[in-house]
Amino acid sequence: MCRWSFSLNNSPSANYGSASESLTENGSSIDVDIVSSSSNNYGDNTLVWEPSGLSFPSGQADRTINITVSGIGNASQSSYFYQVIVINPEFLSDVIYTNGFE
Repeated sequence: MCRWSFSLNNSPSANYGSASESLTENGSSIDVDIVSSSSNNYGDNTLVWEPSGLSFPSGQADRTINITVSGIGNASQSSYFYQVIVINPEFLSDVIYTNGFE
């Protein structure tokens, strides 16, 4: 099982006590178990969770996971959306750079 986290370095006192995460892949929801949503008085406050049933076996192509974190208190925004692309280094293309540099 892998742990994922979210924190805001521009809002180190953000409150994740009422926050929720939504993970999807190809339109399918991924269950999430919250591990921690509090601070231990060091570093930025951080939300930590474990996706349930999500695995990355060897030989699998790259995958895009969509993540929404909402309900954040004491921050400049109360929700954020981002994507994580889980890559498999075994699947290297012939061209690494798409901007013309090789």
